[in-house]
Amino acid sequence: MLAYGLVELTSWAGLQVLRRTGRLSAQTRNVRALTPAHRARIESWIEPGGIYFTHSPVLGWTIKPNGQAHIYRSNAQGIRADRDYTLDPPVGIVRLASFGDSFTHGAEVHVEDSWQRRLEALVPTSEVLNFGVDAYGPDQSVLRYVEDGHRFRPHLVLIGFMSENLLRAVNVFRPFYEPGTGAPFAKPRFVLERGGLRLIPNPLPEVAGYRALLDDSEATLQALGRYDHYYQVLDRYRAGLRLPSLTLLGRVMQEVTGRDPLAPGLRHGMYDTTAEAYRVTALIFERFHEAALDHGSLPIVLLFPNRTDLGRYRQGLPRRYQPLMDEFERRGYAYVDLLDGLAGLYPDSLFAEGGHYAPLGNGRVAEVISEYLESHGLDSEPGVAGRLAEVRALRTHALGMR
Repeated sequence: MLAYGLVELTSWAGLQVLRRTGRLSAQTRNVRALTPAHRARIESWIEPGGIYFTHSPVLGWTIKPNGQAHIYRSNAQGIRADRDYTLDPPVGIVRLASFGDSFTHGAEVHVEDSWQRRLEALVPTSEVLNFGVDAYGPDQSVLRYVEDGHRFRPHLVLIGFMSENLLRAVNVFRPFYEPGTGAPFAKPRFVLERGGLRLIPNPLPEVAGYRALLDDSEATLQALGRYDHYYQVLDRYRAGLRLPSLTLLGRVMQEVTGRDPLAPGLRHGMYDTTAEAYRVTALIFERFHEAALDHGSLPIVLLFPNRTDLGRYRQGLPRRYQPLMDEFERRGYAYVDLLDGLAGLYPDSLFAEGGHYAPLGNGRVAEVISEYLESHGLDSEPGVAGRLAEVRALRTHALGMR
């Protein structure tokens, strides 16, 4: 018994050293109860139904038709724009529809400074629809395309993916992943099943579910956590890592394996192709790609780097999402990696205060995309039609080889 106590005491002392040196956080995330900020946000969400972002039974949340908040406004179709669109593209115009998170939505900039609007100015034959939604995961993005986007018959479907989005693919209730979030809402997610994906629908399809969450948060949070990676990890931590020796052992194992349970899909800072988060994300791109082709659109992935990616680039480190680009190459997916194009800008001019692209950054994104479209002949309807026929022929050939 004395020896056991000595082990725990020594482990406790080691943990204090790690915390003082910043190598171990002082507290674990609290997911047993909502914070006052979460409660206030949910209450404001329930009563008026949101003034710009609003509840969606399928997507979790989406943009409200004719919504307006701060610098954001939407049209009658729930698209970030100051005008409505016809379902059919105008004659002689290449219509692009963009899907993704806040980097696609254009967080922190006015609509005229978004990369979509800048792209339209650079490519006069284009029309760019902005279906981006703040805090979206790649799962919500593909579902928004299936729910809303394909009806507008875009020639090109731009799939925006910021490198951190990998971590959202295994999340259901955003505060489990990001405790300080301003979007304490639930979302659908895909799980792996028999080599493919199975959709776990939004667990709070009715606004009434949020009232239940406020009334009995612990019980509802437990139900929300059933398919949430972060809840499951932290639940195990609370159950099994209360002892200092086990906590220290877990930290040592993280150092050895390069894996952090709270950053699934990464190993030593790089995408881990064996992890669930990566495998789910790769299959989501496959679903996005196939859905776009089935609806007669050409899909193009846009890879948005954040501050971490820019820092790694300047240190000469490999792109952490390189394995995903390798996957795209193997599958023949069209993609645009924006890192090289943005790396020449100083971080203070590239990023706004909240970490999204500032107007200058959005402008540079538009320039890189316009250069890609022009160099691949995708700035005209005939060029898009020709490339789409090629991609479809390659897909048919690949299916025939299986």
